[in-house]
Amino acid sequence: MPSRNELLVMAKLSQKAERYSHMADSMLQLASLASSGGSGSTELTEEERNLLCVAYKSWVDSIRSSLLILAAIQEKTRGDDKKSELTRIYRSKVEEDLQQICSQLINCIEKFLLPNAISRSSIVFYLKLKGDFFRYLSESDTGKKEVIEKAQQAYEEAYEISCNDLKPYHPVRLGLALNYSVFLQETVCNSHRAKLMAKEAFDTGLMELNSAKAEETFKDSSLILQLIRDNLMLWNSLEDES
Repeated sequence: MPSRNELLVMAKLSQKAERYSHMADSMLQLASLASSGGSGSTELTEEERNLLCVAYKSWVDSIRSSLLILAAIQEKTRGDDKKSELTRIYRSKVEEDLQQICSQLINCIEKFLLPNAISRSSIVFYLKLKGDFFRYLSESDTGKKEVIEKAQQAYEEAYEISCNDLKPYHPVRLGLALNYSVFLQETVCNSHRAKLMAKEAFDTGLMELNSAKAEETFKDSSLILQLIRDNLMLWNSLEDES
């Protein structure tokens, strides 16, 4: 089996080549190797953690885009039973791909990453990632209610830990607030709580951001705060229109 450093190099090469399935495979192997304790620390470094996230999110995003296209095609072919059925069959195959990839990462998080996570930021990061991928799973029709509940459980656990143990401007805490509020707005349809969560994250994060100027995370935190603000503006405008 390749060494931890070799797997890291291969993941970076795959990223440059935009071969995200290969990148994900390298990072999955790295996570398994790290958890065995045979390659130094059992906890992934921040760089390794971020590469794992990029690999799976980029891989899944392409499939989610495909499903949106297929859903639009299926809608347009409603009057043509044969084309509509063929589109439905192919769409179900693509949904199976999505389910396999999401399940693969969720299993990796539960089996390798969370049990070996030491820092609170790592724990929040992995729980958030788990929530994200259950959310992506909920976009298909299979077991939707149960999957949404699992996503919310992961997000909520991460949210409680982040509020207790991470600074308001910490990018992992802000990233969680961003994704969890989107989940509440778009999936759970709880606009009130989504806006409350986003506003609280934005207000407290911005208030304390000045103390983070000397930290490496300042740029990341500023970017996430801008995304949260953009969401709030959009949601408020939609409410005004309705």
